Parts: sequence; structure tokens; C-alpha cells
Amino acid sequence: MMDEYCVVSTGARVTTESSIRLITKYCQNLPGDKYFIPQPTFKCCKNDAFYQCTLILPPSAVFQKIVGPRNKNSHAAKKLVCLEACKKLHCMGALNDFLLPHNEEACGNSHSEKNNKNSSGPGTTKRKELHGTETVHALSGTWALPPVDIKLHAYHLKFSCDVETYNDFVLLLEPRLDDEIAVAKMDLFLIPNKLVRVSVTPCGQVYLKSEKVRKAMLFHEFFFNGIFGKLLVGGSKTKREFMFKVKNLSLWSTLNMYLLLPIELSLSIFPSIDWKCVDACASAVDFVNSIYSSKVKYFDENCSFCNTHSPDKEIEKQNSAVHLANKCILIHNLKHTVVLAIHTGKIYTVLDVELDRSANDPFDSVDDRNSSDYTTYTDFFLKKHKIVLQHPEQPLLLLKQSHNPHNLLIPRYKYEDTLMEKVLMHAHMPPETLVYVDVFNHSNDVIKAFYLLPSVMHRLESLMLACQLKQKIACCPNDHKISSALILEAITTSRCNESFSLERLELMGDSVLKYFISGHLFCKHPKKHEGQLTSLRTLEICNSKLHKVGTDKNLQIYIRDCPFDARRWAAPGQICLFSSPCKCDLDTSKVPLDIKYMTEKAVKIGKPCDRNHRWMCSKTIADCVESLIGAYYIGGGLNSAFSLMRWLGIDCEFDLIAIKEAKKNASFLCHRLKIGDIEALESKIDYEFHVKGLLVEAITHPSKLESYCYQRLEFLGDSVLDLLITSHLFQTYTDIDQGELTDLRSAVVSNGNFSKVAVRNNFHKYLQHGSTALSQKITEYYNCVEWGDNCTLDFSFGTSEGPKVLGDIVESIAGSIIIDTEFCIDVVWRIFEQLLSPIVSPDKLELQPIRELIELCSHLGYFINTNITNRGQEAIVELSVQLNDVCLVRYGCDKKRKHAKAQAALLLLKDLKEREISHTHHLSKVKSQEGKAVEEEACKKSYTDLNINNFTVTPTASQISDSSATVSKTQKSMVCFSKNDDANDKDKPVIVSLKMEKGATRICLFHICKQFQWPLPKFEAMEQKSRVPILFEGPYSETRTGYNSFVSTITLCIPGSTIITLVGEPCADKKISQDSACLNVLFELQKQGKCLLNIV
Repeated sequence: MMDEYCVVSTGARVTTESSIRLITKYCQNLPGDKYFIPQPTFKCCKNDAFYQCTLILPPSAVFQKIVGPRNKNSHAAKKLVCLEACKKLHCMGALNDFLLPHNEEACGNSHSEKNNKNSSGPGTTKRKELHGTETVHALSGTWALPPVDIKLHAYHLKFSCDVETYNDFVLLLEPRLDDEIAVAKMDLFLIPNKLVRVSVTPCGQVYLKSEKVRKAMLFHEFFFNGIFGKLLVGGSKTKREFMFKVKNLSLWSTLNMYLLLPIELSLSIFPSIDWKCVDACASAVDFVNSIYSSKVKYFDENCSFCNTHSPDKEIEKQNSAVHLANKCILIHNLKHTVVLAIHTGKIYTVLDVELDRSANDPFDSVDDRNSSDYTTYTDFFLKKHKIVLQHPEQPLLLLKQSHNPHNLLIPRYKYEDTLMEKVLMHAHMPPETLVYVDVFNHSNDVIKAFYLLPSVMHRLESLMLACQLKQKIACCPNDHKISSALILEAITTSRCNESFSLERLELMGDSVLKYFISGHLFCKHPKKHEGQLTSLRTLEICNSKLHKVGTDKNLQIYIRDCPFDARRWAAPGQICLFSSPCKCDLDTSKVPLDIKYMTEKAVKIGKPCDRNHRWMCSKTIADCVESLIGAYYIGGGLNSAFSLMRWLGIDCEFDLIAIKEAKKNASFLCHRLKIGDIEALESKIDYEFHVKGLLVEAITHPSKLESYCYQRLEFLGDSVLDLLITSHLFQTYTDIDQGELTDLRSAVVSNGNFSKVAVRNNFHKYLQHGSTALSQKITEYYNCVEWGDNCTLDFSFGTSEGPKVLGDIVESIAGSIIIDTEFCIDVVWRIFEQLLSPIVSPDKLELQPIRELIELCSHLGYFINTNITNRGQEAIVELSVQLNDVCLVRYGCDKKRKHAKAQAALLLLKDLKEREISHTHHLSKVKSQEGKAVEEEACKKSYTDLNINNFTVTPTASQISDSSATVSKTQKSMVCFSKNDDANDKDKPVIVSLKMEKGATRICLFHICKQFQWPLPKFEAMEQKSRVPILFEGPYSETRTGYNSFVSTITLCIPGSTIITLVGEPCADKKISQDSACLNVLFELQKQGKCLLNIV
């Protein structure tokens, strides 16, 4: 009867006949390299008439040796020992219940729901999720409903600018701010070249009587609505009412309750509230209330306003006196005063008195688009507003109109060369239609300061939210070292367009997470080999797992994921005119984690509705988890990061017992290497091991066929060096972005760099291995490094790569030191900072040739055409770049395609450099040319935002062969190819089916340029402003009105033919104007026979 082993639960069985095959398959799944292929080894010995076989497994197996039962046949003894090994492997978990080598399952537990509608899964960019937004608790209160006596905390908002003056304000709120926020500083960027520095200073508490609170609330309602909103409620079809007379109009919320009041100009250390300014608006409100009140008749029988104020007799006697709605003022006192227009409910600043113009003069066409209906200003106010002017002979006042606030937190470099100073919009009005608001000598400074307040409060609210999250976490004794500003950076995405974002901290957090998880798994699974540990680590740090970690702690409600829209910001008591009605089918601000609030369709990311629901990329939550870990590491070190990970529910503890056990097991290995060799290697490392066997293990290759090898230590050392190098680069180069930081880290932690470190320090001489081929490769690489001047060309092409083993032992030595010191990471850095020196800096960083070429051509709008052929065992790569005047072509040849492509790319870069076209290493993404913007629009955004059936392009056969290597899957879904065997197909037009939607013409032209290898077109946009609304009608967007129009000029160079320069139609925004210009180019290309348009 055949011997066998059966698993009861599954029925899987292995017999003596299949046991050798199963053991071989198990060994094949163990980690190996080109110099060592894991396989079983058998040793049979004969004793009397029986054979007994010993099976020896590779070093990374869960056990290395097993002796089988005796048998008269040697081959049968071999089968029996394999069967015994199969039993043991299953018992130890190396074979699963189906008797197959155990592979860790992909990340996708209960939290990674899969269905037909949402196949992308959590933690991916494809999946979009609807989430709510956390409210800021520090801004809440109840003291204004109704106004009561209250003691509020006061914070001085000081504005300083080199070119202008702004009146300081004080922020009053009930809760006390965190000490860090109470002394916050920020910069506001005004256009052009104007910087306002803002500093916050705590100034104790202020006690306000209920009457003072009422007046302060009135100040809020009057000025914030008068400047950013409107004081009149109603429209053309309903009777307009002064908002302060409307009953049941609730303007204050318990969730948003604070005061922003002007401060008196004083040299005193302790600022005082300018109550005269506050009282002035109260008197203005009372006056306008009386106008719109039915109790006092300020309107005639035809509902026309009649000026009946009691003038100051002394002022009225003077010839220079001007009658306003509520008082008489001398002309020379009018400049820079604040007034309220009765008929518009808007606040204006008086710029000048137009002495040569009056209400009897012809009506200015720029003051109303229906100017032909009115002859004079008197006629205009009578017919349109039913106001009878009592003093039409008075000079008109030139007024500066209020406007919407802007986001002043965007750094200047993000819009340099793209935005210009706004043209000031002025209006002319008769004085008697204006109510004088007596805010005294510094009225203009007060009004200007109002435009700073939305951005200031947004930054303070963001800091308060970060502090709120910090208090929620409160997981470690070093919390005070973690600044709210650092946490704010960790929850702010690059989509916010601020001077900071989570990307750098995300990179740092990724390394910290990898370090802790690697150490934890190393200690927890002493019998698992490096491949299994890597699989387990991948499961623990994958985005799906991090997404679940983040949502379990509700981190998504704290993430800031869109630019600050100052128009939608509203102070307490202010009505927001730019609302975004909620269409989310939710009654509350909270959004449950339900599949119905997830989608893969194109949605507007980040923009919240009125209930603060917003769509967010699922991956953003995973990124935020990593960036928070990075923030806690930077602020408080490894202990703080560890405490945060514990709070997040990430299992990352290091088992000290397992560490001591690993040291104990390694202590028996020191005799495997000569003492002199150990001491010599320790001298080179500059570290004396407590357990010498750890060093022996770190330099032993699996081909040595010992019961140990460096692979597990390499796994651990990889994460240690990754953390140390990332931390060093992060804290050394604080002014570089995440992309460049990633490039720096990749250059330092690359296996190639570590291989050079190993050879430079002669580590290869101590490597224990049993491979002749490896020895030859090491010698070859050593000679190339030693004679580097003669191998420069080879190195640049990457053809002289060192054996991976050399880089691995550098990592394994780091792993051995971290175990020997029981995870004292500072000791490892002291050693490796010297070994790795000099560490590459940003100015010395060299990109791979192909990467540099791609970035350069992408920036300039050129396409790279790639053609690869094989000649025997060698690959021949042809790279071509079509410039405006010539097509550059270069070739590379090597056994590896990557190396051949690098050769061709390097030669092309030299050709471009001769033409004074070189790579700008510190190229800012925000300053990239329009050509790159068009490409990014086509390749990234528009593919997801637009219907993929907007257009189809049918190229010829040769165009297919030329471009197939560079067309992505997404592009292929938008570009449908058909074969054409005509030899002259390059001269045939491209057939284009185009659907008129926003962005479609840009993408269409992009693909045509890509197929013909033309340089991308260049755009120049010009903004035009109007004082009256402009009606925009077009095929790309809905009909709408606006005051600004954009006209784009497009220039397309067709190499060897002509340069097309055309102008598009005036449009409502810059992108649509580019669409219009692109459409004109497409029509011109059709005239020239380059394409055939089919507009659907």
C-alpha cells in the first residue's frame, strides 16, 4: 500500500509518488537570485542493507534538515523523506490545507468590498467617496441668541504691509484658543507684488454688556453684508426690503459665533475696540430703517424717495457743502469716506468728487447696460429706482465699488505670470442717494482690512481644526511637541494650492510605517523567509488597509481637499450669495460609509455643498494616514509616531523577547568566520558587535548552503535605511517638493548606490557564497568601480550594474546592527551616515537619461516616438523628437531594452543641448508652459471629466505603428484606429468625430499632434473686463453672464509646412477660450487637408 498524508478538512493528499514534486515546488517558491536557485538536496547513506535519506532545504525554508525512515531502496528512501517533510511543512504552516505552498492573500478583507458597480476598491484614485466635514468647535457659542452679557477672549489681528496701511481688527470668541494658534503668523499674497503679514496676539478677555453685543452684531451684519453680500432682500419681482426690517431673518448660528471688530489707532500696548466706528453703522442702519419703514414717509405717492433729512444749517450755508441722504458734508471731507447706496444696499468708498459733472448730465453708458433707456442720471433714478432727486445740480461722486473677496493664501509663485492686477470698477452716483457712514479718518483702512479677513479667518479655522484633531488623538506624552501647523500640513492636499501640502509628510510617513511594520513582522514571524515577510508587509501598508484605518478613526472629515473659495466664506451675521445647494440626498452633515455614496464616475472633487458634503478620492484618506504618521515623527520622533500608530489601530510593537531570541540563535554562528575577518569587517563598519554571529549571518549568501543567510536581515535593514535616509533628506532640504525628495531618496537607497558603498568599503571581500558566476561578476564590477573614469559611459547607460548581492549585504549589515543594538536607530545612522557619504544633494542629482528626456519634452510640448527592433540577442531602440524645424533621431543598442533606450536618450539630450534646449531641474509645476498644461489636461483630467465618446480619430496604418508604443489604455478608449494598407497613408487626412463639449477640441488637437508628431500648440490668453454683464452663449457650456471675458490666441507649428496662428471667440473662462481657438485650428487643418471633421 502506498504511503500518503491526507488533510482531513480539505481532503488534499500527498503520496510518496508526488512528495518529491511537492518539495521541489515548495523550494521554487523560496526567495533566490540569478546566482542561487533554491532546490532540495539529498544525502543518502547505506547502513547494513537499508538506505536512509537526509533532506536538506534552502536556508530560507522553515526548517533546513530532516532525516527520513530507512528503506531497502534508495529512491524509495528519498520519497519517504520528502513525504515526512511534507507533513512537517504542513504542520508548521508552510503548506496550506490544500498542500500548496502558502502565499499570503492579497489585501482585501472585509473592508475591501467588491461589486460590479465599484470594482476599484478602497484606497484607489479611481474610487470617489462622499464625506462630510468636521465643524470647528472653537467658533461655536450661544451668547448672541439673544445677546447677553458675556466675557470673550480677545485676539489682536495685526496687519503690516510695506506699501499700504490696513486697520487692525480684534477677534472675540468664547473659547480660549490653543497657545500656538493664539500667536499664529501668516502671509497674505495680493496682486501684484503686495505682501501683507498677519500676526495674532492674545490680549486677555473683554467683558461686553448685552447692548454692546447687540451693536457689535449689527456692525457685523451691516458691513459684511454691505461689502460682500447685500443689505436689501428681494428682487425685481418682489418688493425689496432692508434686511434689518425683515422679520424672522436668522443670520446667526451657534456653530459660527464670533466677532471681528476694528481697533482704534493707538500707541497703547493693549488695543481697544473702536466703538465709535461700531456705533456709526448703528446710526446708518437706523436711518435706512426709517426710510423703509411705513411709519415715516420718505417716499411720495408714487413710492419715490424724497430727501427730507434735517441738514446742518452751518454746513449748508457754505458753498462747498454736499447733501447726502442723511447729512450735509463739506466737499473736501468726502474723500475716502464710506457710504451706503439706498437703492442697491451696497457699501462704497468715495474716491473723488466730480465737480464738472452732475445728475443732469447724460447718463454714463458704463453704469448700466440699458443706458439707451435713460437720458440723465436724474432720469435713470426716477425711472429705474423711483427716486426723485432733490439736488440734481450737485456734483456726482466717484465711488469705488465693493467686490468679492479673494483667496489671498495662494503663494505668489503659483499665479505669477498668469494673473494681473484687477482693474478697479468705479461708479458715479448723486450724493443724496448715499447714506454717510461715519467711520472717521481711517475709514478706507477699515474697508481694505475687510478684504483680508476671509483669508485670515480661513487659515485660523484650519489651524483650529488641526488642533481639534490633535486633541482627539492625544495619544502620547510628547503631544505638545506636535504643532497644529504640522498637523494642518498633514491634512491639506495639494489641491488646496497652498504653500504646503501633505505630500512631503506622506513620503516621510511611508518610511516610518514601513520601518515599524518591518520590525514588527521580523520579530513576530522568526520562521518566515524574506519573501513571505515582504508579502505580509505589503498587506499591512497597502492603501486599502490604510483607508480602513483612516475611516475607522473618521479622519476623512478633517481633510482639506479644495482651494479656499473666499466668495463662499461667510462671517457670523452674513448671508452667503454663492450657495451650493445640497443634492446628496442626505438630511444631515454626516455621510455614512455606504456603497451608495461611492462612485467611479467623474465628479467634482473637493467642492463642498451647503451642508459641507464633498467628494474625495479614496486614496486621499490613505495618504492622510501616512502624512499624519510623518507629522508625528517629525514633531515628536519615533515614540510619538509609534503612539499615533497604536491609536490608529496599527499593530507595530517590537517583541523584545523575539529580539533576544534572534541574538541568542545568532551567537552560535560566530565560529563560521575567522575572528580576524570579523574584526577587520567591524573596523570598516566602525562598530563592534555584541553578537558576532549577526554579522556572519549578514554577509552569508544563500549559495553558501548554510542553515542561515542574509535575506531576513536584508528585509529589516532595507526599512531601517529607508527611514534614516528619508528623514535626513526631509529635514536637510526643507524647500524641495515631494517629487524631488522622492528622486533624491531613490538615488540614495537604490541598490546601485549601495553596491558602490559595498565595493568602496571592500565588503565584498568578506561575502560568504558558493557561486563562481557571482565571484566573477563581483570582480568585474569592482574593476569597473576602481577604474571609473574609463567606465563613465557604461555607468551612464546602466550597463555596468553591480550584482544585487552587494547592495543587499549593505542592507543586511544595517539589519544586523539594529538587532544587535535592540532597535537603537541612532547608532545605525551614526555608522551609515559615514558609509553613505557623500549623500547626493539636489544640485548633484542626475536623472536617468530617458526620464530627463521625457520631462524636457513634456515641458516643451514635444513628443517622443519610440521604435524597437531586435537583432539577434540585441535590442535596437530608435528615439525621435520632432522639433519645429527638424526631426532629431538617435539609436541605442544593447542586450537590455532599458540600456539601449538610455543610450539613445543620452544622445538626444546632447543634440538638444547643442540647440540650447536643456532640462530645467527645478522646474516648477505651476510655472509650466501652456503646452504642458494642454497635455496634462488631455492625459490626466479630461479623460475622467469628459465623456470618452466625445470624439474618435481614425489614423492611417503608419500612424498606428508610429504612435502605438506611446498611446495609453485610456487614450485607446478615446481613439479608435482602423487599418489602411495604402503606402501613401501619411498624406491622407485624419478622420475626426467631435462632440462639442468643454475640453473635447483641446484633446482632439492633442491627439492629432501626437499622431503626426507635431509640437503641441502654444496659447496666449488675454483677459478683457466689462463694467456691464456680458452674455456668453456657446457650444461648450450653458448660457451665462459675466463681467470678464477671455480671448485665446493659438500658435501651431507644422514642421516642414507652415505655422498656424488663430484667435478664438471671447469666452467666459480661459479653458473655454482655448477650446474656441482649437476649433478654429481644426477647421484650418481641414482646409489644408490634414483632417476631416465630423461634428456630432
